[in-house]
Amino acid sequence: MTHGKTRDEPVATPSRASPGELVVTLALLGFGVWALFDTAGYSDVDSVVFPRTVGIALVILCLLALAQTWWHPTRPAAPTDVSPDATWRRVLLVGSMLVAVALMGTLGFLPAALLAFAASLLAAMHGRWTIGTLTRHALAGIAIVLGFHALFRFGLKVPLP
Repeated sequence: MTHGKTRDEPVATPSRASPGELVVTLALLGFGVWALFDTAGYSDVDSVVFPRTVGIALVILCLLALAQTWWHPTRPAAPTDVSPDATWRRVLLVGSMLVAVALMGTLGFLPAALLAFAASLLAAMHGRWTIGTLTRHALAGIAIVLGFHALFRFGLKVPLP
């Protein structure tokens, strides 16, 4: 029984975590630990919240990644077929983030983040655009950006431009 595969399709073989993945995980773990030790000397309580939250998240996620690598050293192989339009999508995604960061000081967080979300959505959308799809994605984008604004501004006490 072929389970939906044709004879011409290559069979995905499991792969091991690469040394590069482990190095990056250990480096991020080190940055998380460093952030936690560095925030211990901060005198202003408001400036501790964000770096300490990120440090804790980095440590926990890196430890989970290392545990997964230890207990499940192999994982399914990623598909190797990349669509021909993938390059412009990647460039647009990274470029939109860089432009948003550059514009934040001038426009402020909300407009720059909304522009970045719109460009990211354009890069990620593979299907047909309809009015309904555009409306749903626009409303979701506005809600997500406003949610992050509230989280950073009020929850994590990060001063935003």
